[in-house]
Amino acid sequence: MEEAQGTIRSLIKRRVQATTTCFAFAPPQTTTTSSRNPSGGGDPGFAVRLTCRVTMYIRAGHGQTVRSYRGGAGAEASCLAVPDDEDGVRDALRGMLRSVRALQDLGLTDGEWESIVPEDVVPKLADPQERARHGAAEVDLAVVQHVRFDPATVLMTGCKKIGDEEEEGGVDDVECSVCFDALLRGEAVELPGCAHAFHRRCISKWFRRNPTCPLCRGDVVKHLDPELQKQIAEFTEDAM
Repeated sequence: MEEAQGTIRSLIKRRVQATTTCFAFAPPQTTTTSSRNPSGGGDPGFAVRLTCRVTMYIRAGHGQTVRSYRGGAGAEASCLAVPDDEDGVRDALRGMLRSVRALQDLGLTDGEWESIVPEDVVPKLADPQERARHGAAEVDLAVVQHVRFDPATVLMTGCKKIGDEEEEGGVDDVECSVCFDALLRGEAVELPGCAHAFHRRCISKWFRRNPTCPLCRGDVVKHLDPELQKQIAEFTEDAM
């Protein structure tokens, strides 16, 4: 499982970053009443409303980067009893972030979840003087995830190499249906599902435009690792 996840991370590059776009103290009545208390403690008179604007940028190969918005104009989460120490504030923010559906859909790792906690607002939310003067605070957060992958490289992981590079001779007098030259052992690969063979360089170039076999049009994607299939399908849908 860990090896498969490592392979996927090497094929699909992801980067996430969060920026606080607005922070303001406010009267308690400006926060929503549909709230949760992830920390289980704290001053019941001090509340925080967190609004997240989630955007994903997807780039497949050398194609154009596509922007996809998640959660509409902004997804919200609230906590009515934020603790008065910095560690408690962080825990409350973590709980609110993990309750936002638009962020859940990004499939973040534990490290990525931690990286989007807005550290710049933690001291402000724990400041005893500010808490004494105000009953609540509002935090607006912009979360951006960048995703980049090369479709051809991903599809090539499902192909099987024929022979070694040191081997000589053709592959049963078969020619490559892309370039029409004879297939040589060590330079040829078989496609999953149909076992049609092509030069590695030829099918890799083909995969830049098509995810299917040039001969039978069999879908190569459905023979990839299930988790890889899931992520590719999701990113392709977002990019449309």
